Parts: sequence; C-alpha cells; structure tokens
Amino acid sequence: MTNAKYLVLAAGLSMACSTSHREVTAPSASGTICEGGRATNTVELERFAHCTDIRGNLKVGGVSTLAPLATLRSVSGSLTIENTRELGSLEGLERLESVKGLVLIANLDLEDISALSALQSVSTIDIVGNPELSNLSGLVNVQKLERLRLDDNGIHSTVGLEQLTEIGDLSISNNQALISVGSMNGVAKIGRMVVERNPRLAGYYGLFNGVQTKPAMAKFSDNVGLSAAEQARFQAQVPATHIASR
Repeated sequence: MTNAKYLVLAAGLSMACSTSHREVTAPSASGTICEGGRATNTVELERFAHCTDIRGNLKVGGVSTLAPLATLRSVSGSLTIENTRELGSLEGLERLESVKGLVLIANLDLEDISALSALQSVSTIDIVGNPELSNLSGLVNVQKLERLRLDDNGIHSTVGLEQLTEIGDLSISNNQALISVGSMNGVAKIGRMVVERNPRLAGYYGLFNGVQTKPAMAKFSDNVGLSAAEQARFQAQVPATHIASR
C-alpha cells in the first residue's frame, strides 16, 4: 500500500483536527486540560508540553520524538501518530492511561511501542503500515476492544495481547512476517474477524484457542502457511462458524 493510500486511510480513521493548538483550557488540581489539535513537526508538538489531559483528538505527524507528551495521561478522542520517518519508539507516552482511539499509521521506522504499557482504557486500535514494528508489547494491559486492526505491519507475533479477552471487529491482514497469533489465545469473544494474506501464519502456537462464542463472521483467506487442518480445528472449536477461505 502506498503512502498516498495511507494518507486517505488516516483521514478516515481520525476526525480532522485544527492545524494549530489552542491554549490551555483549564488548569486543575489533578493536571492541565488542553484542547486537541494537530502537530506536523516537533516545534508544533512542543505546544502540548505539560498537558495532562487532551479534550478531543490529537493528530501528530512528521516528528522524530514524542518527548513533549511526557505528562499526557488521557485523550478523550483519538490519538493519531502518522507518517513519520525517524520515530523509532513511542517514548514520551509512558503515562498515557486512557484514549478513545489509538491510530498508528505509516510510521516507517517505528520498532517499539512498549511505552504504551500504562494504557488500559481504549476502544479502538488501528496499527497499519508500520514495516519495522515486530511486536505489540506495549498493549499488555488492554483487555477489551471494539475494534483491532493490524494490517501491513512487520510484526512476527501478537506478543503484548495476552490480556485481551474481547474484540468487536478484528482485522489481521497483509503482515508478511507474522508467524503466530498465539498470544491471543485468551480472547473469548470476537464479533467479526478477517485474517487474510499473512503468508507465514501458522497455528502451531494456537489459533484463537479461547474463543467460546460464534463470531458473526470469520474469514480466513490466503494464509498459505495455515493448513486446512488448523482452520478446521478452529471451526470445530466454535460450532456453526463459517470460515470463508481460499
């Protein structure tokens, strides 16, 4: 997928934000509340320094560090980090505990998201087009999601998702290096799921072994490393589930 396509996708995943940051809304006993906005470089991101809570959406792009966000604890809307070339980690987000939506898209050098380990409250996660990202270790405290999208990344496994128990919509697609989703064996409920075009994916370490209720839709397609027997075991595990595959 080209960067131009990622730009279109990012626009669909997060609402348009103002290009300038509004001044601090209100200091409080527990911290500083700021209005959301957009930062297209590190200088603009500095305007959010000392904010503990952001009201609305925050969109960040073109930066090499997230250090100015070191005091950030919550974002009431979406936090989008997109189109970066020198951002190797999410250092600076160690205090982030709550965000409605997390979007990481087209970050070409992003390798490590372990700085998100304090994050507990989040509704949707979209991680798309991060070719150097090898695992999801920063999501260790996330338990329920309305949507999880893992597409076009460099991940070898889903390590980091061991505490996840429920997902509304799940997409795992076009991850050329993905071998195992065994870390998701604790997920008991998935509403809809699409797992496709992951050529190295195998079921050796488990294939959603903990799912207990029938998904409304389950599609496994073009995962050439996933045997028919492994798919059949998943189908037998969740009776009456229809698996569309090619």
